[in-house]
Amino acid sequence: MAIDCRQSARLTMTHHNGRAVCVAILVSAALALTVACGGSESQSEDGVTTITFSGASDETFMAAQLDLIERFEAAHPEINVEFEPAAGVDAEEGAILRLGQGDPSLDIVTTEVGYEYQWYTEGWIEPLTSYVTDEELAQIDQHLVDNETFDGEFLAVPVDNSTMYLAVNYDLLAEAGVEGPPSLQRNSFDEVVEGVWTWEQVVDAAAAVKEATGKTGLLIPNDETWILAPFGQQLGGETTNEDGLEVEGYLDGDQWVELATRYQSWFEDGVADITNPEWTTDQFLAGESAFQLAHIGDFDMCASASFECDAAAQPHFADGVPAVQSNGIALAMNAASEHKDEAAAFLKFILLDPEGQSALVDGNYFAAIPWQQASLDAITTDPAYAEFPLSVKRLGAYQFQNWPSRAIKTPAAATVFTVMSDAFLDVRVGAMSPEEAVGTMTERVERDLEAYRG
Repeated sequence: MAIDCRQSARLTMTHHNGRAVCVAILVSAALALTVACGGSESQSEDGVTTITFSGASDETFMAAQLDLIERFEAAHPEINVEFEPAAGVDAEEGAILRLGQGDPSLDIVTTEVGYEYQWYTEGWIEPLTSYVTDEELAQIDQHLVDNETFDGEFLAVPVDNSTMYLAVNYDLLAEAGVEGPPSLQRNSFDEVVEGVWTWEQVVDAAAAVKEATGKTGLLIPNDETWILAPFGQQLGGETTNEDGLEVEGYLDGDQWVELATRYQSWFEDGVADITNPEWTTDQFLAGESAFQLAHIGDFDMCASASFECDAAAQPHFADGVPAVQSNGIALAMNAASEHKDEAAAFLKFILLDPEGQSALVDGNYFAAIPWQQASLDAITTDPAYAEFPLSVKRLGAYQFQNWPSRAIKTPAAATVFTVMSDAFLDVRVGAMSPEEAVGTMTERVERDLEAYRG
């Protein structure tokens, strides 16, 4: 294992679509340090091949990735993995820069699910189809395999199984005389998933809390697409056609206008709010809100609460169907890599070897829920996961296996991520009507897709 002197660069994370996401690339400052420090040979005199892996620079995530590398190198002494932590303000632009230039010094990149569709279409990443068999892929949660399959090719290794849940402050609900949803400490697991509340029930209870206590009823982390796209799918909304090249008649559908209208209404009179700063649990844990839509990575947040805190299943609309966030982070191979077999060996170790999965899951890498089906199945029978707060992870595993949303499969996914977030922000603050925002959102993606149509 090696960490080069690029670690001395200022390390920051890019946040996108709901989690701290590192597209795992070094931008100009780090690249300058690489030159100053000097490059390393990809194969040493003793026949050991070195590959580079760009990964998350967050302290917790970095520790898990370094453990992963140690385990891999112990099993594959002929391969050395050099870890490159992400640095810079806009890591995604850095990834595009290096992949687009065909930089062979980069072997493995980290991406949020969605970007790899563009990178594959541009020829920047190597499909993994020839490196894994159908029998091997059958060992992985199939919704994650589906997310990573585009145009018949398996593009990247999923290493994060993320979803959300509804955190509940029962003390505030009691002050407002409101009964809460079935939750893990008050009810059986079956009662929680079978009695999942609708958004209408949540918003009614949130409004009652606001009226009775003056406090916020519902906290949403922010206006990001990772949160919002499943809401649209709950109402039957689609983003693109099957090949991902058409959005007119899909992204501008009535379902998206309806979602924007409902979303806008949640924030009227302060019933709902965005967490400040975004993606924190501070306000909820301070007792300032009755509900928070929380990331599964915060499965143990109730331990920090001074009130009766519990976890319920993620709601859906009464006239819709359950659909939850069901994707996360993935690792892809640079098409310009000069060590594809070695890079594939590392990726397969992560995908299929229990040791590879354990390094990231036990190391609290992002959501820290397994992707190997045998491990997911074990969660449902392991007595430890019947106890709170680990039962929150069991709830998350149930949700994304039974209520998964569809990935936004288009080479313009990055544009969709940006413009949908912008549209719903504009609606929330009253800068645009729902109809205007959805129309503008669709037009912006349509312009981007023109470059990909033959």
